[in-house]
This record gives sequence, C-alpha cells and structure tokens, in this order.
Amino acid sequence: MPAGTVKVYLVGATAIRDSEWIGKGDPYAVIECGNQHVKSNTATDQGSKPTWNQKFHFLIDDGVTDIIVKIYNENNLQVDDLIGSAKIPLADIFAKKKLPIQTYSIEPRGDINLQIAYTPEVKAKIQKTHCIPGPYDPAIYSSPYLRS
Repeated sequence: MPAGTVKVYLVGATAIRDSEWIGKGDPYAVIECGNQHVKSNTATDQGSKPTWNQKFHFLIDDGVTDIIVKIYNENNLQVDDLIGSAKIPLADIFAKKKLPIQTYSIEPRGDINLQIAYTPEVKAKIQKTHCIPGPYDPAIYSSPYLRS
C-alpha cells in the first residue's frame, strides 16, 4: 500500500483470557506495522479488561498491508504469556484515512478497541538551484574563518 504515516490509538481490550492463577493479569500489547514494533504500557492488575489509552505512530513504506496486535501477560519470573492476537487489514484505513474507534476480534478470545488513521506521504517537489561556488567576499560574508 502507499507510503505514509499510520497512527494507532490503543484504547483497551475486553473479554481477553486472564492467565494468572492468583490475582489479576498484567496485560500489555505489542503492535507490529511493517518492520516496526512497539510495546504498550503494562495494565497492572487489569486482568481481562485492560485499558491503555496510548497513541503510536508508524512511518510505513509501500507494501505494508496490515497491523498485527499481540496481547501478552507480563510475568516476573517466567516468560510472558501470549494471550491472543489480531491481524487488522489496512485497506479500509487507506481508503477512508481515519476510522472511528473500532472493535477487532482477538484470537482465540476477546476484543481489542483501536482507532487507526492514515496520512499519505507528501512528496515535496525539489527545485534545481544553481549555486556559484566561492570565493566569498569577507566584507559581505562575515565569519571569523574568512578573515585573514
């Protein structure tokens, strides 16, 4: 797809699996867009209904077609547990430029709420300029390095 900027507003999730045996889980999200990855804050003790309210910006090149969101449970003494993931196609966002907050399904269970916007890359017109190289007159261009 076209190059530009994708902005993701990560609101929260609902009905995700709480993988803690004691207490509530500490979920966080990892958002992948092209070859870029960002990690949200950890929603400490928020279990199956975390709220993040975070914004992320991705500079994308041609060919990026989707965003992948993975939700993990943070563990102190073990490897973090993958709770679930969602693959979100960007075709609608490229066409409409901005969508309201949408709910996307997380596999195997739950939903994630995101708002995604896209701004196409604006290619600046480059004008050819002609520069005439020095010598420079020290009376016009004052610099201690030009004085003799």
